[in-house]
Amino acid sequence: MPDTQKSSTEPLSKSLPAEYDGPALGRDDPVWPYYLRESESRDTELIDGWNNSCNDLGGCAVLQAALFSAIVTAFLIESHKSLQPDTALIIAAGVSRMVDIIEARASSEPAPSGAPLPKLDDFHPSQRDIVVNSLWFFSLALSMLVTLLAMLVKEWANVYRRGDRFTPYYVQARTRQARYDGLEDWGAKFVVRSLPVLMHIALGLFLLGLVIFLDKPKLSSVLMQLVLLVVSITLFLYLIMTFLPLFSAFCPFNTPLSNRKAWRFLKSGIYGVLRLGVGEDSFTLPGERKERTQSTSTALDKLAAQAVVWLVSYSQAEESVDAGTRAIADALAEHGFWNHLTEHEVVTLMAQRFTSFFKGTLGRPWPEDVSLNDVIGSDDLGRMSLCSRALAKLAKRSTIQLIQAATPHTAISGREEKEPGCIMLSEAHCISVQDGLH
Repeated sequence: MPDTQKSSTEPLSKSLPAEYDGPALGRDDPVWPYYLRESESRDTELIDGWNNSCNDLGGCAVLQAALFSAIVTAFLIESHKSLQPDTALIIAAGVSRMVDIIEARASSEPAPSGAPLPKLDDFHPSQRDIVVNSLWFFSLALSMLVTLLAMLVKEWANVYRRGDRFTPYYVQARTRQARYDGLEDWGAKFVVRSLPVLMHIALGLFLLGLVIFLDKPKLSSVLMQLVLLVVSITLFLYLIMTFLPLFSAFCPFNTPLSNRKAWRFLKSGIYGVLRLGVGEDSFTLPGERKERTQSTSTALDKLAAQAVVWLVSYSQAEESVDAGTRAIADALAEHGFWNHLTEHEVVTLMAQRFTSFFKGTLGRPWPEDVSLNDVIGSDDLGRMSLCSRALAKLAKRSTIQLIQAATPHTAISGREEKEPGCIMLSEAHCISVQDGLH
C-alpha cells in the first residue's frame, strides 16, 4: 500500500515515455517507414511534374530558350541599328558636299548652298523603331530568364530529393517534411509553373514586334499581311485553347493560362469587389462542374459502356478482361447502355474469346471417353460461362441482331446491307456461341 501511494504521487513527467522511446511518434515508431514509402511516391510525382514544366513543348526548356534567344538576337543585330545614327550616311553626305565645293572652286563658281549636313546629335529614332526594339529586347530578357530558372529548378529538384539513406527513418521523415513545407511556404511550385507562361509571353512579344517591324512603307505590304495573318491565327487558337478547358469538360487542349485555380481566385476576387452573392458553386468553373458530374455519376450511360469496352479491348491481363466480361454479364441497364456496347466490336471480341476456349476442337467428333472437362480446364470453363452470359445479355438487351456471315450455301447474303443494325459473326463463332448457350 505505501508503494502504491508513492507511485501515485510520483510526478507525471517521470511516468510518460521519453522523446526517444519506442512508439508515440518516437524514433522507433513504425509510422516512419510507412511515411517514407508514401512520400517517395508523392515526391516522384512532384519531381516528374517539375521536369515536365522544364521540358514543356516536347523539348528541354534550356535548349528551347537558347534557340529562341539566338533567333531574337539575329533580329536585334539588324534592328538595333535603327536606334543609332547612320554614320555611313553622314560620311557619304559630307564627301558629296566636299566634291561639290571642289568642283565649284575649280570652275571659279560660288560654292552651292545645300541642306545642312546631318549631325550625330540631331538624330532621333522613330517611335516604331523604339517600340520594336523594346519588344524584342524584353522578349530576349524573358527567354534568358527562363533558361536560368529552368537550370535552377533542376538543381532544386536534386536538392529536394537528396538525403542520407543510412540515417534513422524518423530523421529522414522529419527532413523530408521540413523540405516539403519549405516548398509550400516559399512558393516554389509557382516558380516552376511560371516557366511555360514566361516562354509564351516572350514568344508573343517577339511576334508582335515582328508585325510592327514589317509595317514599313519600303517593305511589301503582302509580306506584312501574310505575317499578320499567321500571327492572328496563332493568337486566336491560343485563346481558344486557353478558355475552352474552362467551359468544356475533359477538354484535351490547354495552355499554362488555363490553370483553374488561378481563374477561381480571379472569379472570387471579382465577386468580392462587386459584392455579389456567393453560392455553393459560385467559384466553380462550368467545365469543372461538368467534369465532377460526369466523374461521380453512377448511371450506366455511354461513358460507362465505353470504359468497359476499352477494358475488354485493350487489356492484356486475363483478370482485367474477366472483370470487364463479368460487368457486362451482370449489368442491369436500359437498351441505350447495351446499344452503346454493341456500337463497338465488343460482340465480336466476346465471340472470338468464347471460340478460343474450345482450342480448335470445333466441328471435330470427340471420342466417347473424352468430355468437355478434358478439353477445357476449370478456369476456362468459368471464363466461357462469363462470355456466354455476356453474349446472351448483349443479344437480349440490345436492339442489334447477331447473324451468321453469308456463305455460298446460305440465303442471307445482303441482309447486313439491308439491315444496318446487324453484327455478322463467322460460322465457327455462331456454333461456339450456340453450343455454349445450350
